[in-house]
Amino acid sequence: MFTNYGVSFLRKWSNGVMDSHNLDEGLQATKKMWALKLGCFLNDKGAIKNALLNLPEHPPSLPAFEALCKQFRTTEAYHALPNHLSETAIKNGKLQLESIKRMLETSAMLKGKHHVEAD
Repeated sequence: MFTNYGVSFLRKWSNGVMDSHNLDEGLQATKKMWALKLGCFLNDKGAIKNALLNLPEHPPSLPAFEALCKQFRTTEAYHALPNHLSETAIKNGKLQLESIKRMLETSAMLKGKHHVEAD
């Protein structure tokens, strides 16, 4: 973006506060947020490339650039979102689901047994 917009891009996102690596915190935060939001286009490089070839006159906001990317996406690539969960998080999630499933099954059995006894 800086290549296309120069100083107007810097003015829009820079906050002038430098981090310990002498990098502008505003620009670093912007880059992280844009990477996070545009991650759904990782498998559709053409969407970003074409969006960059069709930039507006002034630096776009993140939602405006995301909308521009969506205009050039392919449906299959857009839905292939990257998985940001660790193997441990996935394993823990599966264990929690199994535990919930067992609780529901037990609850259903107790309710069924309760209804039989009440008859």
